[in-house]
Amino acid sequence: MNETQEGMDRVQQSAQENLAYIRRVMEETRSLAMDFSYYFILFGAIVIFGTVTSYLLVAVSRWPLIPWMWFLVMGSGMVVAMFRSRRMGRQVNSLIRRLLVATWVMVLVMVVVLCLSFGLVGLLSLSIALAITSASIGMGYTISAVIGSSVVLGLLSLPWWIGGILIPLAGDWYGPAIVGVLTLFFELIPGIVMKRRSIDGTPRR
Repeated sequence: MNETQEGMDRVQQSAQENLAYIRRVMEETRSLAMDFSYYFILFGAIVIFGTVTSYLLVAVSRWPLIPWMWFLVMGSGMVVAMFRSRRMGRQVNSLIRRLLVATWVMVLVMVVVLCLSFGLVGLLSLSIALAITSASIGMGYTISAVIGSSVVLGLLSLPWWIGGILIPLAGDWYGPAIVGVLTLFFELIPGIVMKRRSIDGTPRR
């Protein structure tokens, strides 16, 4: 009788531990979704602003200012993102979170280097710089999908990889428009949706 009771107690304890682990994983997933949504919205808004401003500068014959504008807005976004990452890293010291932050910091550094290579140094054409940027963002999504076991992030990577192929074919004039469209539909809007779901507590795959 005692052995049976002890066995039932062990089963109950194991079940409680499993439930507690599942709750922790769900809470961390929800927290990661909130973090991702912040960066998606931040850089989505920055890229759309930069795209519209680029065309406006061309319209008023101020195109030499375009590289400086991109360097300024992307650099500012990177600084904001790094400050937030450090603050969140102090609050939750998670290996998954650190890996995701490192992945996107790497992507941001690559984008800033491309801005310098295109505008300030003149090593790359605009379409090539944007194509590499699109592919870099696709890489960031792919790595994040693997780390976070997220089907959504994996699907979001596909348009960016395709954009990396289409942008050089479209040329310098239409390249920024393609990036703007990709950003709107595959970064800004998903970021808003993820933020709403994380606030509502809706599970995310």
